[in-house]
Amino acid sequence: MPIKLHGKEYMTVAERINLLLSQGEVTRFYSLNTDIVELNDAHCVIKATLTFKGTETDLHFTGHAMEEKGNKGINKTSHVENCETSAIGRALAAAGFHGSEYASADELVEALNNQSDNFATPSKAKPSQSNPESSDGGVESSAGGFKGGYYDFLKRCSSEKVRIGEAQYRSTLKEFSLEKANQVEKNNTGVQSRVLASFCALSPVTHDMIFPLEVSYLCSKSEKASAFAADLDLDNIKSPTDRGDLLDKLIIAST
Repeated sequence: MPIKLHGKEYMTVAERINLLLSQGEVTRFYSLNTDIVELNDAHCVIKATLTFKGTETDLHFTGHAMEEKGNKGINKTSHVENCETSAIGRALAAAGFHGSEYASADELVEALNNQSDNFATPSKAKPSQSNPESSDGGVESSAGGFKGGYYDFLKRCSSEKVRIGEAQYRSTLKEFSLEKANQVEKNNTGVQSRVLASFCALSPVTHDMIFPLEVSYLCSKSEKASAFAADLDLDNIKSPTDRGDLLDKLIIAST
C-alpha cells in the first residue's frame, strides 16, 4: 500500500508496475530496460528506460539512480538490485505512474532508514570494570561478552523487538546473517553482546522517522493489515500511545 507521510502519498515501485499493467491497451506494447551506467567497489549508477511503442513514434521515459555499497541494511549485500529498483521507479514516475510524489515509497523507506542511522549513533559497549553485575542490562562482561545467560539474551532480544519494532529488529539480525536471535550459538557471548548493543543504539518504533517504516513493513506482510491501514493518515497519529495501539492492531492483523 502507498505510504502517507506529511500529507503526501508515496507508491512502491511494485504498485507503480501494477498501475502500468492495469492500463490495458494504453500500455499493451511497452518495454522496460535497465543499463548499468557505472559500477565500482564504492557505488553504482543505473539508468532505466520505459518505452511505449507508438504507430508513428515511440515514447521514451528514463530514470536514473545511484546507490553506495553500504556496511549495513539492504545496501550491504544488494546495492545494485536496490539501485535498479529505484531507477525503474523513477522511469515509471516520469511516465506518470506515481502517487502524489515522484519519489517512490521504496526510496522513502530507505531514506528513513538512513536518517534513523544518523539520528542514533551506535555506542560501543565497554567492558564492565567495577561491577560486572551492575544493572546496565547485562550487555557485556569483563571478558568482552554478554554477561547474562542464554535465556537472558533471548529475553532481552524479545523486549528490544517490542521497543524498536519488527522492521528494525529483522534488519539488525540480517547484519549478523541471522533470521532469528536463537540462531546465535549459546556460548558465543561476543556476538550476543554485539547484537544487543546494535539494538540498544536504535530509536524506538514510535519515533517520527521509524513509525511510518514499521507501518509499511507490517502492511507488506498482510493484505488484512494493508486494508486496515489504507485510509489512515499517519501524520495525524502523533502520540506514542496512539502509535503503539495502531502497531498492535496491525501486528494482530498480520498474524
